[in-house]
Amino acid sequence: MANMPESLPGHVWERIAFYSMTGVEQFLGPPTSLTALSLVSRSIYNKVALKFNPTLYAKIFVAKFDVSAIHRRFSDRWRTARCFAWELQRRSEVLVRLKRGRHIPSDLWVCLIMYVESLDVPTCTVDPH
Repeated sequence: MANMPESLPGHVWERIAFYSMTGVEQFLGPPTSLTALSLVSRSIYNKVALKFNPTLYAKIFVAKFDVSAIHRRFSDRWRTARCFAWELQRRSEVLVRLKRGRHIPSDLWVCLIMYVESLDVPTCTVDPH
């Protein structure tokens, strides 16, 4: 039974999941291949699911999105693995709804935030004159 894929350590499954999500074919779009991977077995699900491994999702978020603005604007309290994992989930849901043409008004705010973050402007100041 040592040959079973489930016997691989969690960090190996985390690396497999990470590369399956950040490779050329899967870089754009939501983490759908993780869903397929988690359906292989309960053991693998426990190693790659969001609620059991937010660090994996945080790493995927950092690979897919610009986080330099987040590091400039937020304290360490808001830069945890759980926060980044939640943000990956939120942004993925927003982008899927936009692609399908079924967005809600709050989705546009998320898009605006992503756009402003991508500008890589350290500070925004208004000249009073």
